[in-house]
Amino acid sequence: AKAAAAPATGLKKKLIDWAKSLGLRSSYNRQVGGDGTIPRGSSIAEKLVFSKVKAALGLENCKLCLTSAAPIQKETLEFLGALGVDVCEAYGMSESCGMGTFCALYRFKF
Repeated sequence: AKAAAAPATGLKKKLIDWAKSLGLRSSYNRQVGGDGTIPRGSSIAEKLVFSKVKAALGLENCKLCLTSAAPIQKETLEFLGALGVDVCEAYGMSESCGMGTFCALYRFKF
């Protein structure tokens, strides 16, 4: 686990920075108002970088990610979105009815 957390340098850092930029652009394209395009190179970034990060975080089989009960920082949403893990936000009050509103998958925006 320590080796995975070591800061990247040189070519590895450039690869990670390229993948993060590509992933974030892809995430914004998937959001409401985005054009829906998948940037060229996304499958390479997934294979070389994102699949390894998701596996290290235990998110490789994640199909739906929800957040509720407390505000989530935009940086967290961008990080997960860049990995291809889109987060839907839910709101409700347990005192009244449980979930009151929910942003539908593919209809989200940070």
